Amino acid sequence: MARVQLEGVRKSFGRVEAIRGVDLAIGDGEFAVFVGPSGCGKSTLLRLVAGLETVSAGEIRIGEDRVTETEPAARGVAMVFQSYALYPHMDVYRNIAFGLTLARTGGEEIRARVHRVAEMLEIAELLDRKPRQLSGGQRQRVAIARAIVREPRVFLFDEPLSNLDAGLRAQTRLELARMHRRMGVTTIYVTHDQTEAMTLADRLVVLNAGRVEQEGPPIELYRRPATQFVASFLGSPRMNLLHPSALAVEGLPAGTATVGLRPEEVEIGEDGPAATVELVEELGESRIVHAVLADGSAVAIRHLPETAPEPGTAIHLTFRPEALHAFDGNGLRLGDRESR
Repeated sequence: MARVQLEGVRKSFGRVEAIRGVDLAIGDGEFAVFVGPSGCGKSTLLRLVAGLETVSAGEIRIGEDRVTETEPAARGVAMVFQSYALYPHMDVYRNIAFGLTLARTGGEEIRARVHRVAEMLEIAELLDRKPRQLSGGQRQRVAIARAIVREPRVFLFDEPLSNLDAGLRAQTRLELARMHRRMGVTTIYVTHDQTEAMTLADRLVVLNAGRVEQEGPPIELYRRPATQFVASFLGSPRMNLLHPSALAVEGLPAGTATVGLRPEEVEIGEDGPAATVELVEELGESRIVHAVLADGSAVAIRHLPETAPEPGTAIHLTFRPEALHAFDGNGLRLGDRESR
């Protein structure tokens, strides 16, 4: 296991600056998740840690070692990609053992490690099969096993579950979480999936345009987003972002340009700002009521009661004032309301 530290890391591709001065420390044994929209730089940042891309400026350290110019194979990292990248002519056993064979590890040691990892990921019965005989989920487990068997200092995952269907994603996500609890190896994981990000991460790192918008425990970022970008990116449906006049709220901090309110913090009541229901999404365990306020602003409400209002119905919104988030004209979080 090892701590990963990035200091002033930049990466340019010609005139395009993909990573713009990232400072980040990932603790020994932490599970860090990089999340953000397409093109935000999350995969590029992961590849810089792996050594698959060279930094334009800054330093990268793994443990006590400065690895900024170190070759990928000497960094002590193992990477799992979105594509399984298995050797089609090799059976599962040889695919998993390939890196150890290259490193001239002894045969008995290889067999012990491969069987131990295969049992952990429940693929022991597949060791004599070829990749073409496996399902997508099984192939991804083999790719993960190939990384684990090397016993690296750091695991790097680049959207490893994006090719799986929803059920397999949920199952494999659980297996990854269990694996991390057992092994405790420092892990960096890239995803665009918020559920993966929120459920797997010890440390969540939200990236935007090559910069870190905010990092910390997932629930902290969800409850206290530092910027309007983080507020709108985390959560499904996204946070309602409205002009203060739309909700007629008093006592906001000076300079408030936008107020935010999570859909689960809004209720349908007998008074409060008026709105008209446009659409109701039925989710089974709850429903999302989409409505329009008097000024034309859209608002989403996570609605739990058995009966939902019909489209076209006039409703009133109620919420706790302390649930509001205030942002200035630059999208930065303003101080908490006095009532909090």
